[in-house]
Amino acid sequence: MLDDNLRWLIEWYNAQCDGIWENTHGIEVINLGNPGWTIRIDIEKTDLQHKKFQENNIDRTETDWAFCCVKEGYFEGNCGTLNISEVFQTFRNWAESTFEIDKGLKLDDNFLWLVNWFDSQCDGYWEGSFRIQIKTNENSNWSVIIKIEETELEDKYFEDISIKRTETDWFNCKIENGSFRGTCSTFNLIELLKMFSTWAKS
Repeated sequence: MLDDNLRWLIEWYNAQCDGIWENTHGIEVINLGNPGWTIRIDIEKTDLQHKKFQENNIDRTETDWAFCCVKEGYFEGNCGTLNISEVFQTFRNWAESTFEIDKGLKLDDNFLWLVNWFDSQCDGYWEGSFRIQIKTNENSNWSVIIKIEETELEDKYFEDISIKRTETDWFNCKIENGSFRGTCSTFNLIELLKMFSTWAKS
C-alpha cells in the first residue's frame, strides 16, 4: 500500500509539471530526529491551492502518531517512523477528488522496506540528524540521499550505476561521503529505491 501511495504521489507531481511549476515547487521527504518523518508537498498553483483541508492529528502512543495540515501553500505531514503511509494516504484521500490515476498500477514494497530499514537503525542517537532525504528537483527529477554512516552498510562495496534508456527514463546512483546518493527521472524513483534495497539486502 505504501508504494502504491508513493506511485500515486509521483503521478500527481508529474501532472503538475508544465516546464515552469517544477522549477520552484516540489516534494520533500526527510527524517525527523525524534525519530519520525516530515513530508512537505508544495500545492501552490495547483488545483489544491484553495481546497479546504481539515487538520488531522493522530496521537496513539509516543511512537505511533501523525499530524497533517495545510499552511502557507504546503501540505505538511509529520509522523512516527512507521506512520509515513498514513500521511501519504491522508494527502491522497484529500487530493484524489481532483486528480485520479490508473488504479491498476501495482508496485513492489521497496519504499516500505526503506521505512522499516530506517526504523531498525533508530537507537536514540543515529536518527538525530537528517539521514534520509527524498525530494524533487528542477526539470521534474528526483534526488535521494540516504546516509549510511554508522550502519552495517558503511563499509559495504557499491559499484556506481548510471542507466539512461531515454531522455525521460534514467537514473544514477553511487556511494559518496558516507551516503547513498541517487538522481532519476520522474517515474524512476521506485527503481532507484529498489537499487538501494537490493544492494543493502545482498
